[in-house]
Amino acid sequence: MASKYRVSFVIVCLFFGLECCNHQSDQESVSVFNSPEFDQLIDMHCRARILKNERFEIADEMRNDSTEIQEQYLDSLKKTKSAESRALADSLGNIITSMTSKMSPDEKRSFNDSIEFRIERMNCKE
Repeated sequence: MASKYRVSFVIVCLFFGLECCNHQSDQESVSVFNSPEFDQLIDMHCRARILKNERFEIADEMRNDSTEIQEQYLDSLKKTKSAESRALADSLGNIITSMTSKMSPDEKRSFNDSIEFRIERMNCKE
């Protein structure tokens, strides 16, 4: 009979131990959303979207009626914006990887949803 209670006690302790670990993980992931790094990440995402829109506008101008001189200028501008965009994308990738490396798939989904929500609130347009 004592062995039955001992097994039950061990199971209950394991359950509470796992719950405490999960709670701590939730607190850690929530703290990520309030960190300066997260704010920087949001600003970088916003800048990336603005750059993408600028590149598309330049490409549209190049397709439409532009003179050869304008086209050369726009091509140079497009290349500059593309290089800046690639560098920003690399930085974003590194930051996201470091911030989410210890997150579960559900936490990563929540992280991505939070990014999208904050970006929408910022209205990232030119």
